[in-house]
Amino acid sequence: MKKLKIAIITYNTNNKDVIRPVGHYNPEWDYFCFTDNPEFHHLVYQPILLEKIDDWEKQYRRIMKTRWLTHKAKELKKHDIHVVHDGNIQIISNLQPLIDKAIGGFYILDHWLGCVYEAFEMKRKMISEGKQYLDTIENLNKHETLYKKRKFPKKYGYWSCNTQIRDMREEKVISCLEEWEKEYDQGSYRDQLSLPMAVLKSGIGEKLIVGDGHALNSEEFKRHFKYHFHLSNNH
Repeated sequence: MKKLKIAIITYNTNNKDVIRPVGHYNPEWDYFCFTDNPEFHHLVYQPILLEKIDDWEKQYRRIMKTRWLTHKAKELKKHDIHVVHDGNIQIISNLQPLIDKAIGGFYILDHWLGCVYEAFEMKRKMISEGKQYLDTIENLNKHETLYKKRKFPKKYGYWSCNTQIRDMREEKVISCLEEWEKEYDQGSYRDQLSLPMAVLKSGIGEKLIVGDGHALNSEEFKRHFKYHFHLSNNH
């Protein structure tokens, strides 16, 4: 049986995060960080250098797309499994059990959260309370209207996206990631608001594997990762 080629991937642009030490390093895996800092240095993660973009909106949307379209980076084309985690998330133990679980699919370490329409309403409330910095109510309304026009079903699913493991040999996984990019251009900066439509349109179905609890509170997450606040916004 062919040995799988595994890439651990994170990202840090505009010095949003500190890429912390890896608590469990596997020398047979490759570790990469997408960054716009030409002086980036880490003992484990090798840089994949991105062009510096001063415009905040363009920079933010670019890195969101980069994290989904990892298969288009020349450094990652030959890897079978892509483990993608946010820059503020630290690996603290052996990820092999999670990788084994993801074989043949797209594994998100988050259980089903509910309804995307409820999520739109929650984000609007956060903005009105001054707790949300990424979006505008106009962006959210525009995107939600498109969901409704396309008759997207209620209670279909909604997931947090900070940690994902993808079997890049699967066509449906690639399709979901590319649909995710297209949907993201429709409005909201929040990538999790685009994922439900991408899941539906790609037909990924049973190849979408979800975790055992809500994101940071998931037992699987807590066994393998540690969450740190972003430097840029302290959350």
